[in-house]
Amino acid sequence: MATTEPETTVETTTTTEIEETETEELILESENKGKSYSTLLVCCHNTMNSLSPFLPAPVTAFSVTGVNPFLPNPAIAALSPHVLTPSLDISVSQEAPPPPPYYFGNTSIGTNAGWEYGYCEACKYLCGKTGNITNITQHFKQGSGAGRYARVAVYAVDGNGYPSTLLGESANEEILTDGWHTFSNLSIPVVNGTYYCLAFQQSDIHLYPSSFPTNAGWRYRTFSYAAFPNPFNSTGGGTANFSIYAQVV
Repeated sequence: MATTEPETTVETTTTTEIEETETEELILESENKGKSYSTLLVCCHNTMNSLSPFLPAPVTAFSVTGVNPFLPNPAIAALSPHVLTPSLDISVSQEAPPPPPYYFGNTSIGTNAGWEYGYCEACKYLCGKTGNITNITQHFKQGSGAGRYARVAVYAVDGNGYPSTLLGESANEEILTDGWHTFSNLSIPVVNGTYYCLAFQQSDIHLYPSSFPTNAGWRYRTFSYAAFPNPFNSTGGGTANFSIYAQVV
């Protein structure tokens, strides 16, 4: 009896050929100040999208940038509209420091002191800057205290070198402590290369301003303590240089 072998069915499976993703790489070199930066552009054509509706839409282009982010790169921008080339403009400015303050007069503390009550006095000094006197500072050796006041002023100088026209004066201020006292809130125009007289007076016989026994065009007149006279009308003078100076801005 013949034996019949069972029929073998060979199942053929059809494999869908999947086209591999083609990748094209383009490396651009950009040099800036000796440093190189690369830009990688990857263009993909993905045909797997045709296999399933569940796959995302095909990617047509994307980019990976490694360029210097602080410099524009026109070459990269021309290759693809998807590549951004940000630029950043940085400007640094530094203002010049303000000039040092300018003073004219006598900024040293005098070795002498004496009562000047009952007089209006002034010393002549050369101004080396055009601007405005904003404050005048005077040194008092001793005698400060409650109820003791002082004033300062600026006078033009006449042809004889004496104080003449009043240009401006301070308020009446109480001198509570010995040492330097600044009379502020002034605005008196002055011109470079011009002599001016810095004047002063005190309300109390015990308030002693400091001075040196040197010549500074010292002039005086008898005067009861009050607003400064205009003109000065000096009646005498001598050798003295008081510790008084003005700031010009």
